[in-house]
Amino acid sequence: MARLEVSPAVRAICQTVADRQNVELVDVRYGRSGRNVALEVIVDRDGDVDFDLITEVSKDLSDTLDEDEDLIEGSYMLEVSSAGLERPLMKPSDYDRFAGQEIKVVCREPVDGRNQFRGPIASAGTETFTLDLRDRGMVEIPYEIVKKAHLWVDWEEELKRAEEIQVDEGDEVPQRRRKKKSLEGRGR
Repeated sequence: MARLEVSPAVRAICQTVADRQNVELVDVRYGRSGRNVALEVIVDRDGDVDFDLITEVSKDLSDTLDEDEDLIEGSYMLEVSSAGLERPLMKPSDYDRFAGQEIKVVCREPVDGRNQFRGPIASAGTETFTLDLRDRGMVEIPYEIVKKAHLWVDWEEELKRAEEIQVDEGDEVPQRRRKKKSLEGRGR
């Protein structure tokens, strides 16, 4: 999707609605894919972001944006979504909030000869943050060169953990049985 500029007025309305709904406005994206134009609003909050909350925020935002027809030219689709487990890190306070958690970072220019890093956030300041690369030591990265960064989830480990929770020792695990197709009695 080709990114378009989000106007300050649209961003301000999104922030007002987020404040009214007691959610954090993580990001606002506006883009075009073919003929379709979409305004994507990503929200988060401590606790659960469920379908009911997304529906409330979406309705409130839609009604508020529709009050001024000149804000967004033409028709567009509004998409409100949760930041999810691999939520993007957009501002320095995000890095501070998630200190100690593992993230994945892609930089616009190399730092210590590399553009991509993964590791826990060791510290976060106003201009830079530091990642613990474990056996490779620490790396300090300026926010201004971050192309994108998000929390990193080891999905294989999460699946293992989920399976352990669902199947305790002694529980029977249902097995899928496939019927063998018999070729006997069929003409060849």
